[in-house]
Amino acid sequence: MLILALDTASSLCSVCLHDAETGRTLHAISEDLGTGHAVRLMPMVVDVLSASNATLRDVGLVACSIGPGSFTGVRVGVAAARGLAQATGLPGIGVTTLAALATDALPLADGKPVRVMIDARRDAAHVQDFSANGAPLSMPELLPLGDAARTADGFALAGSGAALVSQDALLPSASTGTIEAFARLAAAKLAIARPQSHGSNRAGVLGEGSLTMRPLYLRGADAKPQEGFALARR
Repeated sequence: MLILALDTASSLCSVCLHDAETGRTLHAISEDLGTGHAVRLMPMVVDVLSASNATLRDVGLVACSIGPGSFTGVRVGVAAARGLAQATGLPGIGVTTLAALATDALPLADGKPVRVMIDARRDAAHVQDFSANGAPLSMPELLPLGDAARTADGFALAGSGAALVSQDALLPSASTGTIEAFARLAAAKLAIARPQSHGSNRAGVLGEGSLTMRPLYLRGADAKPQEGFALARR
């Protein structure tokens, strides 16, 4: 099965087409945009499919990053993935940036469990712990940098938040995982879901609710309604 994976949760805009059967990524594109993900994402999907000599008819699953990360970026990616899934009848899987970054960091951790810390600004980080085999040891949470560092004994630290508190941080510039990591994690989730499925690879393979790729926000949006300037309703 081919998996189309999207990630727009950070300054990067990334797309890949991954073969879940062989474990091989057919083609991947990643651009550091800063902003403008909504403009570039769909052309990148077209380019990845074209470079892989594939079309959406060949895709069996849509995967996307659900955050935490940029509030607007996460919404762009999730909206695009949900739109593609619903328009084609494909199932969808959401993968967190924390899990994807852990997947990239664990081979560098010398057998230690990993604490992923993604810079969330304002002296805070998005944090989650993973065992040496990649199993989550905690739930994603937003923590002050000092608290996250003080309770990290025994863990290898990874990510852009970890770089703020440790000179030995793995992947110190990373605010998300590689797009290949998202695809591999989606393939692993698919393998778990398959024994429970009946029928074709299209809609329903992951059961009801498979299209609810919901953004993971650990902090509210910065934009707030200007209550004092609201016009009165008639």
